[in-house]
Amino acid sequence: MTFLIPLLIGLAAATPAGVLLGRKLLAGKLKNQELEIKQKGELLLKEAEEKAEILKKDKLLEAKEKFLQMKMNLERENQQKLHSIQDNLAKLKERELFIRQKTEENQRKENEIMRLREDIERQITFYDRKKEELDKMH
Repeated sequence: MTFLIPLLIGLAAATPAGVLLGRKLLAGKLKNQELEIKQKGELLLKEAEEKAEILKKDKLLEAKEKFLQMKMNLERENQQKLHSIQDNLAKLKERELFIRQKTEENQRKENEIMRLREDIERQITFYDRKKEELDKMH
């Protein structure tokens, strides 16, 4: 028993030191774990930011491609409409030319008819005078 008392005293003195040492070791381990978790969190955040940036670039590229496709479609539609307008304009010019030619032809015919009418009226007048002269002679 004599050796039990110094052992108990030593145990009583070592226990608080062991608890303090255990706490210090545990605190260091927890600090290392916290640091490790923080580093993993920062790494995950960095990876997430990189993925977000890549996704952003992909979406932007998709939007640009869609815009260019829409622009090409609109340009194609505009070209078709312009071609249709040009075709219609050419048809209108052809019709205008045809109408102008018909109008000129009708005007020439009308002038010819007027000239013929005047000739006939002159001839009638001439024949009427001749008839009167003949009638006077008889």
